[in-house]
Amino acid sequence: MKRYTLFLIMFTTIISALEIFPRQVVMNPGDKLQFCVFTKVNGAVSTPNNLQWYVQRGIISNKGEFTAPNTSGKYIITVTVNKQKCQAIVFVKNPRRQVIQSIQIISPKKKIYEKQALQLQAVAYDRKGNEVYFSPAWESSGAGSISTNGLFTATRSGEATVKVRDINSHTFTTLNLTVHANQIQKVTVSPKTTSLSLRGKIRFFALGYDSEGKEISFKPRWYVEGQGSVKQTGEFTAGSYRGNAKVWAKDPVSGKKGYANVSIHQNSGGNQGSIEIGTALIHNSYTLRIAYQVLGVNIHRTKLFAIQPNGSKQILAEQTCGNGKNIVFEKQFAYRTIAFEIQLFDNYNRVVASVRKNLDQIK
Repeated sequence: MKRYTLFLIMFTTIISALEIFPRQVVMNPGDKLQFCVFTKVNGAVSTPNNLQWYVQRGIISNKGEFTAPNTSGKYIITVTVNKQKCQAIVFVKNPRRQVIQSIQIISPKKKIYEKQALQLQAVAYDRKGNEVYFSPAWESSGAGSISTNGLFTATRSGEATVKVRDINSHTFTTLNLTVHANQIQKVTVSPKTTSLSLRGKIRFFALGYDSEGKEISFKPRWYVEGQGSVKQTGEFTAGSYRGNAKVWAKDPVSGKKGYANVSIHQNSGGNQGSIEIGTALIHNSYTLRIAYQVLGVNIHRTKLFAIQPNGSKQILAEQTCGNGKNIVFEKQFAYRTIAFEIQLFDNYNRVVASVRKNLDQIK
């Protein structure tokens, strides 16, 4: 009997759902395996308490150690906590050699455009129709290429044929794909307009749409007209003097492009204002606590906004203020929020200062 010990190193993200590792594994009857469950919130990886484990065959402890049953087959391990659920797949091998009767390729999409990627999955069955583990070998010809793990990449428009075979037998199957020409007819940049202080930073997002208004993913090329610079991630940095800039995103295939307008202003002087953030943190999953001070001449009101992926702004809080006023807000925000923006207004309701922080900049 073999015993496996798994170590997991994860790179942090902002917020994620419940995850299990490994998600798919092959075991022999009687083998043991320790499963790991984790969540990631604001870059911190943690294992939840009070996990509930379930498997239809075999034995799994309350700490996630699974003992494979003596019967070969496919088994689903389910773990739940706080109304969240995730699953892992375990294939228990028959000590005798399994005979692959047929293979099926599963595609999550029926339509694919050039330059897009499509993750394919291959499933094998024995003579009784039971799903069994096998070692797939992928091939592709025509309008795309495929990786060893089944990731198909469309390189041009046209027809493509994907083939997968069992490396231990002659069993194989094929899938024909039609790669459509890139149909991006419009590119927009979000947010469409914004205001930054000297050398301020903001990240823009590019969205592509076809003739029917459906969103098409693409990798834009970013460039700037006017003062400032932009990285190919969409992060723009304002220059060291006042003025305006256009931040462009271009689809390299169709040539379609869109832009955002940026107004760059001084931190103070005249009716200008400034915002000095003291602390900003997220707690209780979706609650922002932020404290800052506003400075300026003839300033009147400040507002806090949550920014959504499409660039829309949801106001979370607002308050009248004056020069030197300390502001503290503690507000809940929507799950899809990607950034927060603070704006400062003068007596004529003009924006005289703004500061934007992406979610990953707030601890």
